[in-house]
Amino acid sequence: MSRQLTSIIVDDEPLSRKGLQLRLSADTRFDVVAQCSSDIHASDAIEQFQPDIAFLYIEMPGLSGLDLAEQLSKNIAPMPKVVFVTAFQEFAFTAFEFHAFDYLLKPISDERLSGCLSKLVDSFFESDVVLQHLKLDELLNRKTGNSIDGFMRNLEVTS
Repeated sequence: MSRQLTSIIVDDEPLSRKGLQLRLSADTRFDVVAQCSSDIHASDAIEQFQPDIAFLYIEMPGLSGLDLAEQLSKNIAPMPKVVFVTAFQEFAFTAFEFHAFDYLLKPISDERLSGCLSKLVDSFFESDVVLQHLKLDELLNRKTGNSIDGFMRNLEVTS
């Protein structure tokens, strides 16, 4: 994958936002396009920037991160991959009901964050490969009337 993954950080605690932003900025695979302190700012920023990933703190005034994820899933397409960030284990089950990509417990260890970031990159790489495969299949079909599978069978027969 050759592009940076865009991300947004949503947390009502400025120090937490800054800490995560610094850690993500140290990884050249990620670009933090916005930091938001509330659900209202987050909704606007997600609509504006359409980030690949949203790091959502669960316990916030107004809508919780869980409520925000539910609202976004109904109103935003494509929906960013959601990584919930919290100091509380008890929200994990509910978070994964929202199809959370990951669930990070504060304080986030370097090892745990690194694992999450690597899984995110792998996930987007796999998605990019699938999209390229589908596009190539469509182009081959349009130009030759043959699918990728048919094209490969023809190559194998002529080899």
